[in-house]
Amino acid sequence: MLKKLKARLFLIFILIISFGISCVNFREDDEFNNPVDPESPNYNGVPSVDLDGDGISSYIDVDDIIIISPADGTVTSDGTPPLIVYKFNPSLVETYHIQISTSENNFENNIVHQNNNISSNYYAIPSGVLEINTTYYWRAKAYDGIKWSDNWSEIFSFTLDITIQIPTLPFPINNSTIIYTTPDLDWEDVYEATGYHIQVNTESDFSGILIVDEDTISESQYEVTTVLENNITYYWRVRIKNEDGVWGDWSSTWNFSIKLEFPTIPSPLSDSNIGDTTPLLDWENISSALGYHIQVSEVIDFSSAIIENDDTLTPSEYQIVTPVTNNTTYYWRVRIKNDDGVWGDWSSVFNFTIDTSPPNTLFTVSKGVGWPVNGDIDVDASASSDSLTPSSELQVRWDWESDGGWDTVYSTIKTASHIYITAGTKTIKLEVKDNDGFTSTDTQQVTLDEYLKWGSAGSGDGQFSFIDFSGEDAVIVDSSDNVYVADDYNNRIQKFDSSGNFILKWGSSGEGDGQFVRPTGVAVDSSGNVYVADFGNHRMQKFDSSGNFILKWGSRGSGDRQFNYPNGVAVDSSGNVYVGEEGNHRIQKFDSSGNFILKWGSKGSEDGQFNYPKGVAVDSSGYVYVADGQNSRIQKFNSSGVFINKWGILFNSFGVAVDSSGYVYVSEFWGSEDHIKKFDSSGNFILIWGSTGSEDGQFNGPTGVAVDSSGNIYVVDCYNDRIHKFGMLP
Repeated sequence: MLKKLKARLFLIFILIISFGISCVNFREDDEFNNPVDPESPNYNGVPSVDLDGDGISSYIDVDDIIIISPADGTVTSDGTPPLIVYKFNPSLVETYHIQISTSENNFENNIVHQNNNISSNYYAIPSGVLEINTTYYWRAKAYDGIKWSDNWSEIFSFTLDITIQIPTLPFPINNSTIIYTTPDLDWEDVYEATGYHIQVNTESDFSGILIVDEDTISESQYEVTTVLENNITYYWRVRIKNEDGVWGDWSSTWNFSIKLEFPTIPSPLSDSNIGDTTPLLDWENISSALGYHIQVSEVIDFSSAIIENDDTLTPSEYQIVTPVTNNTTYYWRVRIKNDDGVWGDWSSVFNFTIDTSPPNTLFTVSKGVGWPVNGDIDVDASASSDSLTPSSELQVRWDWESDGGWDTVYSTIKTASHIYITAGTKTIKLEVKDNDGFTSTDTQQVTLDEYLKWGSAGSGDGQFSFIDFSGEDAVIVDSSDNVYVADDYNNRIQKFDSSGNFILKWGSSGEGDGQFVRPTGVAVDSSGNVYVADFGNHRMQKFDSSGNFILKWGSRGSGDRQFNYPNGVAVDSSGNVYVGEEGNHRIQKFDSSGNFILKWGSKGSEDGQFNYPKGVAVDSSGYVYVADGQNSRIQKFNSSGVFINKWGILFNSFGVAVDSSGYVYVSEFWGSEDHIKKFDSSGNFILIWGSTGSEDGQFNGPTGVAVDSSGNIYVVDCYNDRIHKFGMLP
């Protein structure tokens, strides 16, 4: 606005000067009738004018006009700059003609704007004509009511140099895949914008099909009304228009791809045998689906489909009415249609085989936790069959140790939990009976490890010195089933084989490399490198599997890469290291070289807050579990620290571990309550074992928990200064 005000004041000044010159140098009675001597100062009524400031006056023909403003070569930030021209005796001018071009040498062929009906020698360029970072050339003529000037004025140039904000923060996010074929495109709202221009194209250089080219948008969003195609990547960009109507530069080129969903969970399951010759084909409901298309064929390429239902399916199922043939494999697939009428890709090819023979008996023995109970080991098992009889009506019975008799009677209950079998190699037998009385049997051999323990109070090899509430992550098992123990008060790490035989040790009390002040947490990466939470030194140390020092990081504090009593530590499959801090009530994430990545948490009891966090564990999917000590709960996060779930326990939670199946094991103790609890990955309770004491299978302050590749569980028994190993099914 200040620049425009200055331009107007300058215009008024010029007009006053123009009027003064006209009054002084021209007389109405002799302007055209009394030409003077060409050598006189007022030849033909035209004064001599010093145009270039060199002190030498030149005579100007009455047809010529002079460009006044902007001066030649001006750089301006005004998107509608005023153009001012001067005509001797301006009272004779009826109309001005102004032309603007982007080329001085090829002026006529590059005119971007002109107006031949201008009544004033002041002309404001309309908004929307000029573009930023461009040099323009302009010239003028005058019309006195009879004829136009014989010549154009000289050509002046000016350059428009304006900084206009470029839109950012696109949605959909750049390089994302979306399921909508008429998506809403959104970007940040720019304060100075009076309008937006959006383009959507099939090519990144916008040389392809221009799907959208809209420059009348007033808000920072646009709904694409043209239905886009599936499996196509689209590129889009936005620019803004300022209050002078000047368009800014284009934003970065963003892109998104259209990929419609397709069913993935079939029923019957693929590769299954079924006895029903008119089966119900079912799949998960897709929320974006308006309809479904199903094909069923005896050939995998669907060149001769026996069932093809185009687009009349609205529920996510199809009932086969005409019986299909026994002992034949059928292939089927499904695709969806969205509410824009666009068909997605076909699902994977599913298959089932019709088999009306007697039941083929199958069963599995799942990972049941083992602990000493009258010398027995706990087992979970489940049965299934591909019989013609519906699964709910099949009857089963079990013989647990093949001792000559059936241990259960026929029942429709297909699962057996907490069945106690003596340790060693055993044969389990299952018999299944269908509605027609046909029976079949299946057997499996399982080997169950016996319970073992090792350790006692002391500082010798294989002895330990754990103190109050220590060892939240003090035990870990590597991929070769070697066991590492953070021997807290002995300020060392000890390494054992899976049977508890001592291998090596390293560390002593101190602040040097490879020394410790109460190491409380230990973790191992896929390469066998060992990470130790050096509790009292407020740092992390990294070693190879033989205890050779590699690196360290951290110091006491609350900043990034600083620690305040680090204790829990875990490593994910990518080598990222997660460290829990009691003093800072948070989790920090680092790469394998100790470079800071992110952090989350603060003191409190809300989701994502902690009250003295203890053990940390990471599952095979990258989910992070934290034993939230004095909040008596487990919290689950994704690898970015986003809260997923939580569940409570009765007493303080100390150690946490996750096995390859996603089961979560938690140690808890307070007073006379000393337990290990097992949960599924959603926090649903499965079982509990342990009691307070010093006998086999008893605990006095269980803290650290770890699981080996066979599912065996190792527990730090703090006040008994020992390690327990509980056998698992292979």
